[in-house]
Amino acid sequence: MCLFFSIKKLQLIYVDYGIHFRQKIFCPTRKKNCLDNIFSNIDTHGEYAGIIETSFSDHDAQVFCTGPRQKRAEPTLRKVRPLTLEGYNLIHRLVSDQSWDFVDEDGLAVDECFRRFHQIVVDSFLESFPEKTVKVSSPVMRRGWFTQELRDMRENLILLTAMYERYRSSDLIAARNQLRARYRKAIKTAIINYFDKIINKSGNKSKTAWRLVGDHLGRNSGDGLVSVDPNRFNKHFSKYAETVLENVPPSRTPFHDSFLKEIPPRTHFSFKEVGHNIVRDIVANMRNSRSADFYGLSVDVVKKNINPLISPLTKLINRCLTSGTFPACLKISKVIPVHKKGDKYDLNNYRPISLVPIFSKILEKVVSNQIVEFLEENCLLTSCQYGFRKGKSTTDAILQLIRGAMDCFENKKYYQASFIDLTKAFDCVTCDRLLYKLKRYGFDEAALSLVRSFLSVRSQVVSVGGELSGVEPIETGVVQGSTLGPILFIIDVNDFPDFMTDAEPIIFVDDTTLTNESSDLHSLEDLSKAALSRASDWFASNGLCVNEGKTQELVFSLRDMSSLPTANTSVKFLGVYLDASLTWAVQIDSLASRLSSNIFALRVLSSSLSTGVLKTAYFALVETHLRYGVLVWGNCAQAGIIFGLQRRAMRVLGGLGYRDCYTHEHDTRNRLNIRKEYVRLSRSQRGPDFSAATLFNKLPVGVRGLPTRIFKDKIKKFLLSHVLYSVDEFKGMRISETDFH
Repeated sequence: MCLFFSIKKLQLIYVDYGIHFRQKIFCPTRKKNCLDNIFSNIDTHGEYAGIIETSFSDHDAQVFCTGPRQKRAEPTLRKVRPLTLEGYNLIHRLVSDQSWDFVDEDGLAVDECFRRFHQIVVDSFLESFPEKTVKVSSPVMRRGWFTQELRDMRENLILLTAMYERYRSSDLIAARNQLRARYRKAIKTAIINYFDKIINKSGNKSKTAWRLVGDHLGRNSGDGLVSVDPNRFNKHFSKYAETVLENVPPSRTPFHDSFLKEIPPRTHFSFKEVGHNIVRDIVANMRNSRSADFYGLSVDVVKKNINPLISPLTKLINRCLTSGTFPACLKISKVIPVHKKGDKYDLNNYRPISLVPIFSKILEKVVSNQIVEFLEENCLLTSCQYGFRKGKSTTDAILQLIRGAMDCFENKKYYQASFIDLTKAFDCVTCDRLLYKLKRYGFDEAALSLVRSFLSVRSQVVSVGGELSGVEPIETGVVQGSTLGPILFIIDVNDFPDFMTDAEPIIFVDDTTLTNESSDLHSLEDLSKAALSRASDWFASNGLCVNEGKTQELVFSLRDMSSLPTANTSVKFLGVYLDASLTWAVQIDSLASRLSSNIFALRVLSSSLSTGVLKTAYFALVETHLRYGVLVWGNCAQAGIIFGLQRRAMRVLGGLGYRDCYTHEHDTRNRLNIRKEYVRLSRSQRGPDFSAATLFNKLPVGVRGLPTRIFKDKIKKFLLSHVLYSVDEFKGMRISETDFH
């Protein structure tokens, strides 16, 4: 049909009547305006909508041709193992009644003992949770929320509208508007209650909630992975490292150990046996997940049965530590290909996500905890490494880089950072070279044997849409997705900073950054080239390959650097955009764009999901992005844009209007500054160190001296009780110790 009302008015009418029509004409129908349109609820393939110019009217005619009706996709069959309450009860009885005497048999090899233990657990799991075939349909947003009460309200609304159109009574229009408001509110309430009921009835409420969020945002379309044979994926992933190693350029500097840190005299490392409490704590601290490993086991299943398993498991772990054996049954990984970007048929555009066996995670955590404790106690890890170390994070690495740039700003110097990208770094670690370095760090033969056993004779399968590939051997590298793998990698690159005598490195696992400074731009360029060349030689001699195409450079200066032929205006470093003058403009633009999109998604969700689910979505879609890196960019000149977006998100959560806002009252006065180290530039004053000191000095003296954990708790409670939207608001507050009680 052809309609001549405004599209916005039509959409309101359709909402009132519960009709889901879509606009078909988007081009102008009279001069530059789209005055005429066609709306339809027909969903077809091959439909055509357009306009035809006529000679008898100043309005163009509209045409809408429908194709064949779209057929609903046939449901696919998939085999699953539902984790039911009856199944949990059964597996608990099975493992509790099991005899574990074989664990103590000295004549039985530890590898065979662990295999038997693991097989018993797996068999009990398979018996307790039988496999079922279920139909998997494409997600459809059904209208089960549209109750008979809503239908009656809609009919009454239609009747009142028709009566008003006939009699034009003010009483009728008032009654119609009142009923329409109640009808809209009732629709929203019905939708929220309907989806809350679905969530509460599900076995995994969190997963169901996120599935509904994905359905509403159109992110569960199922087109993230094309139909590719999992065996093709497996051969690609397992052989890729070999291709990279073949292309590693020859090094002008052969590998030598003179830069390995010296250990204290008579210091050596050996694994120590652990008690039940340590193993139990490791299992308890594992993140809850139902993701299944190669054998079908999940963290959730092991956690709920740890009591009957703790004794045999601890004994087996201790036998592995003393014998230097990593069980063969734990050395197979299940790999899930995740599409990154680009052509979905190009296997290079997929990232392999490895799921190692659950019991492997537990054993690896025991091993890695003891290794890290030894390295930290003996100060063997370089201070340049910020990855997988207690008390260090990506924010600390970014702050270290910013401090160097700020110091150069103050001293009128140039500061250059070279961001090195390594190709498949984890996959290219050579076992023999790593073991040699571990031996130099004091690892005894049993410890070396366990690491060698962990790295050797590994294999993997790839899962695509529930279909498993064949098994492929892994010849080189440390395991991604494992607990021990990253620790071994940072040990492998631990001597790199001592080798780089002409640059200051900043390292986060395999993300390596070289920094140089100079008063002369040409001298800085020479220093940077020499440092990159030396770094490339070290990486080549250690079997790692620098990806020159993805390696970037950025010169920090308050002067205009756009005239440099190879100058980058900004670089993304550990998830934060850096620009040459540290204005944070690119970071703010990127973050604002992401937050605006996610806040719009929140507003869409607010009409269908309850406050509890909406709050969970807020933390994932908004809060995590706000928090990340806020220490470095949170006091920049444009930070108000981001905190303004946070206010917008708060309005969505609170159900407030566009211009509504939370209000608060507090006294303000000029703050009293404690003298800090002088910096002459306002850019430096807005830097993280100066700003942190300013904010800290604002706190009452009694609060500043609290222990770290209590201090954090007090600050969190204070911020939750005071609605602050900018740093300036905090600076202007009159704060006393009573505010922190």
